[in-house]
Amino acid sequence: MIFKFVERYELANGEVIAKDVFRSSIVFDGREQEADLILTTSRDTLIGAALLKDYQLSIDYPRRAVRIERATGP
Repeated sequence: MIFKFVERYELANGEVIAKDVFRSSIVFDGREQEADLILTTSRDTLIGAALLKDYQLSIDYPRRAVRIERATGP
C-alpha cells in the first residue's frame, strides 16, 4: 500500500473530514487490480463506483438483495 494524498470529504451531516488515500492491489470478482483505498475504523467495506465500471448493479429493496454482474457488450 502506497500513500497518495489527503482528500477532504463532506459527510451526510455536513461535517467535512480529511482522510489519507492510499493505492494498493485488491481482488475483486476474482481479478487483481489497482484501486485507491481509504482506511476507516468501520467493520463495513464500501466500494467506489469506478470499481463497477464494467459491471451491472441491481438493487431489489423489497427483497434486500444486491446483484453485481459483469456487463456484456458495450
